[in-house]
Amino acid sequence: MDHQLTGHLTWSTDPTVPGSQLTIEAGPGRPATRLSLGAHVAQDASQQELQTLLADAFHQYTGALPDRIDLLIPLDTGHGGTAYRFCVRY
Repeated sequence: MDHQLTGHLTWSTDPTVPGSQLTIEAGPGRPATRLSLGAHVAQDASQQELQTLLADAFHQYTGALPDRIDLLIPLDTGHGGTAYRFCVRY
């Protein structure tokens, strides 16, 4: 069965927690999971670099490499930053 995780990847402008932040959406009535990924990838990273970052993060989070990562069109966060919607499939 195809298992799917969705959420968004943002760049933190908070100086105490710099770098990428990963938010994994949960089901209805459940809180989202937030992971700090640090500044391993630059804010202006390519989509390929971001997909590699997501693959590594989900490998650590689930213990398995995803079969597919769809990094969707970037969204303006309204604070001068960018958020990317993603869909990860196992």
